[in-house]
Amino acid sequence: MQSVFVAYFDILGFKQIVENFSGEELLSVLNQFTLMSQKSISEGKVRQREDRCFVYDIRRANIRCLHISDSVIFWSKSNTKEDFVDMAKICQDFLLSTLHTSIPVRGCMTYGELFYKSGEVNNSYYSYLLLGKGLVSAYIGAESLEFVGCVIDNSIKDVVSVENLEMADELFYQIADIPHKPDVDLNSELIIKIKPVMNEGSFENMKECLKNSFVFHQKIAFDRLSDSIKRKYDNTLELWRKIYKIGK
Repeated sequence: MQSVFVAYFDILGFKQIVENFSGEELLSVLNQFTLMSQKSISEGKVRQREDRCFVYDIRRANIRCLHISDSVIFWSKSNTKEDFVDMAKICQDFLLSTLHTSIPVRGCMTYGELFYKSGEVNNSYYSYLLLGKGLVSAYIGAESLEFVGCVIDNSIKDVVSVENLEMADELFYQIADIPHKPDVDLNSELIIKIKPVMNEGSFENMKECLKNSFVFHQKIAFDRLSDSIKRKYDNTLELWRKIYKIGK
């Protein structure tokens, strides 16, 4: 198996979305989710198809992507410093894009072994094989998070000196107390910034996006959200205040 950079994301509160939405509404959410990943790996580039419709141009994307229900997995083709930066930029863009479309996600990027194979046996049987320690670590890290955002596993340090990257200040923030489930040993001290900079005005806008992302999918008023969701909301805001040095 080849060792590459892997990022795993899923939608927070997806069980409630399935319970509260009709089939058509659920499909609309997942279609939007898919579009946001295409936007990120294409770097926003579009092309015109033969039917004259414009779509994101993912034909030359450097980062690969696979959707499974409410989960999305990104992985690099190799393990260079440039691949890592590309992955980090995509994760940052994906976080911001999904929040702007009222989809709260959590994720983790790791470095580790990954094997991928796809194929169609016939028109009713499809085989997609994606496995490896890199994917398992990314999944465990993402599932442990108690906020909307993405962390970088310390395994990255084996191949990349993050602090020496030119864009480090725009992409990452180092913090010791990342909110996560107490029964999981989170191996991370880095968070991917949701955007390079944030002032008081943009913080208030992002705060509203965050609130809408939970309220929209729960289909209830904010004050009726579960304690678990409110905790994730509060944790996310507190992290943003620390990262961007914004007062309460």
